[in-house]
Amino acid sequence: MQSVTPKRRPRILSGRLRLVSGFETRFSIDRLEYQVGPGKYAEMGVISKNVDILVTLEVLKE
Repeated sequence: MQSVTPKRRPRILSGRLRLVSGFETRFSIDRLEYQVGPGKYAEMGVISKNVDILVTLEVLKE
């Protein structure tokens, strides 16, 4: 898993200056460990067993 890197920047929202922080992380999971999509396509190798996930979050400070 990669580290989460915060990015902060001021923005004008609704006519007011607000601080917006953004966070992003990426990671991979083995979907078969969670019983997602087992079956003939997984056995044939048509679908990869690893799934890449991207999580992006933005928060406002008032």
